[in-house]
Amino acid sequence: MNFSHNRIDTGASLLQLCVVAAIVKYAKAPRVVLPGALYLIVASYLALFCVTVTRSLRRGQPEDVQPQTAWLLRRKAYILVVSAWQLAIVGLLVIWACAHPQPEAFTVSYVCATVFIVLSYKMVAVADNPEQANGAMPLSCFGRPRSRKGLFLLFAFWPIGVLAFADVIIFFNWKWCPVPFQPPRLCLLLVALSGMMEAVLQFYRYGYKAAAPTDGLRKVQVLTFAILGLTGVLYLALAYSMYVYVLSSVTVSCIAATFSWSCRAMPPGFLANNTRTPT
Repeated sequence: MNFSHNRIDTGASLLQLCVVAAIVKYAKAPRVVLPGALYLIVASYLALFCVTVTRSLRRGQPEDVQPQTAWLLRRKAYILVVSAWQLAIVGLLVIWACAHPQPEAFTVSYVCATVFIVLSYKMVAVADNPEQANGAMPLSCFGRPRSRKGLFLLFAFWPIGVLAFADVIIFFNWKWCPVPFQPPRLCLLLVALSGMMEAVLQFYRYGYKAAAPTDGLRKVQVLTFAILGLTGVLYLALAYSMYVYVLSSVTVSCIAATFSWSCRAMPPGFLANNTRTPT
């Protein structure tokens, strides 16, 4: 898989533009933007960090950074920018879910949910990448090796696709739409399911290995708990929907877990030539 600088920079730059546009759009209604503002701000900073990493690699001399170490840093930057996009999508869906959106939120909610699921597929594809230590290591299912991408696509069809189809039927044919089936809230459920499946597949590739967390991964854990804690206090203080909080918290936790487990991967031959893993 090609973790090129240009792809990472482009994805990070687009994310920052989207975050700025969202905050400007809802700046006149702070109560509307508050539930998801923290997710958007953190996603923007993560994207900025990715750009900093890739530009530092560009400026570095070939003899300063070993090729395998550079590959590892680019891979982590790629994973981080994908995770930042997912976090920003959660923030947007939370804003729309807490704002009791009008029917025009139907299209944008499903576009965001679709992008999130595609990004989850890309993260699963990273785990299936044969160009890493120990190769792809397919899962054993019914006595035969199966790719994680195939299992994820199956899960995307059932139950995610079935729930989405049911929501479309309800939205266009019922005069009253149940609260859990309002487009932003249902899409938040879809991305939560996608995030959980993504985390499970990553766990069975990397997470089961006993490995002490590095300083960088400890910072990810602390940041995740801080975001969830601050968001929980905000929801309680302003009486937002706890249903939305639970779904968003589960999704954010899965994003953080996926990133932490994915960072345990090593390039081919890295462990043979190095005795220490860079943080």
